[in-house]
Amino acid sequence: MVLLTLGVALLTALVGFFLIGLGAAMLRTLLPPNFGLGAGVLLVLFGLGLGFFVFLLGLLWFVLRFLLIAPVLAVEDLGAFGSLKRCGQLVSGRIGPAFTDRVKVRATVLVTVMMVVLIVVTSLGSLPSIFVTFAYSRPWDLAQYNPSAVPERLLIPAELLHVGVQSLFMPLYMALACIFYLDMRVRREGLDLELRLEALQRERATP
Repeated sequence: MVLLTLGVALLTALVGFFLIGLGAAMLRTLLPPNFGLGAGVLLVLFGLGLGFFVFLLGLLWFVLRFLLIAPVLAVEDLGAFGSLKRCGQLVSGRIGPAFTDRVKVRATVLVTVMMVVLIVVTSLGSLPSIFVTFAYSRPWDLAQYNPSAVPERLLIPAELLHVGVQSLFMPLYMALACIFYLDMRVRREGLDLELRLEALQRERATP
């Protein structure tokens, strides 16, 4: 997974690196100073923006491509390469005619909502620790800044609250990934009917 992700990241970043290099080269050309400098800076900024954009695309590709790796490994009897291939199959294609029926669109919406919820909740959980640190360590005053001035009787409960909030909500990612995995198998492979048929066969076989 890591090697595949690095390969995709390097491949998608080539365009941004090329534009950054082109902008830097224009700074050394024989064009008039104002034109060359302005165009070069614009190309460098555009290359940086495009490089960051393709980085986000690569990150989204990584999250979607391996979103279901844990439930696939836990449920299906496949090897390493078979599990990676199976993940790609489950998040590809579509389950209906509408645009929102594309599996990648559904997975993107799920991941986005999930990340927003986790960021908001974990940020709120860290507020007591931040307030206590700012109140006692005074980071805005470099002359009197002292991180060790925060009393432990206040810092420890605040940190425990932060850790507790993370412990409660971080498994949400895995839970939603498992629900998405079951939903895809039910919609595309009739997993619920298969399990029901197996249950009926066991009931008939029981004397």
